[in-house]
Amino acid sequence: MLDCFGISDVGKVRGNNEDAWLLQPLATGQWLLLVADGVGGRDAGEVASRTTVAVFEQLASAGKLDPASDPALAPLLLGMAAQKAHVTVASEAALAGQQAAMSCTLSVALISDARADLLQVGDSRIYRWHADDLQQLTKDQTVAMQLLHDGRISPAQLATHPDRNTLSQSIGLEASGAPLTPVHCESLLAAGDRLLLCSDGLTDMVPDTTIATLLAAHDTAQAAARALLQAALDAGGKDNVTVLVAKV
Repeated sequence: MLDCFGISDVGKVRGNNEDAWLLQPLATGQWLLLVADGVGGRDAGEVASRTTVAVFEQLASAGKLDPASDPALAPLLLGMAAQKAHVTVASEAALAGQQAAMSCTLSVALISDARADLLQVGDSRIYRWHADDLQQLTKDQTVAMQLLHDGRISPAQLATHPDRNTLSQSIGLEASGAPLTPVHCESLLAAGDRLLLCSDGLTDMVPDTTIATLLAAHDTAQAAARALLQAALDAGGKDNVTVLVAKV
């Protein structure tokens, strides 16, 4: 049984909310969770994130994301959906010259009882809380993270690097001519686990230790999500904040 809740807030600084999210039960008993964080300035990012959500919502409603008969299909189905969102957003940007740079992040979880299939593009994160331990399941696709991976900066430099929030991958915009390359992974879930999907409006404001404490302190997904959102706002709310929590 899954207890799911999602919430989003414009924050205390931004004029509009460029985040979009989706919580959708599938006919097969699975759940689809999605967070998209728009990039490209006012309106443009909002179009990209909402378009991405609409693509996944349409595919899910049509049964195109139901891998119940063969769980091994989940990465393929999520990857195809991400590519369709990528092409759709890029096409819309091409039709609107002033929005030519619009794009968004994408973090998706397809949850089937004890298994979660995950896909990520960009730096919206997915965490698993298990037995008082918080694990970041995704790795940020940013320029600074790539520099770290290449050995050109140290872990100590990562937190303050000027390109720590510069995306190396995003939906709708191909970085340096490179094709879209989503990252897939999976996680096994146990009773009591919490799965968290969030935009960087949470993680830039609230340290992982506090995120873990708040997930542990609340018995329902709704209470945990609201507490995390409030923590981001209390810390300054410098960006849009979106939080999705699923409790097994």
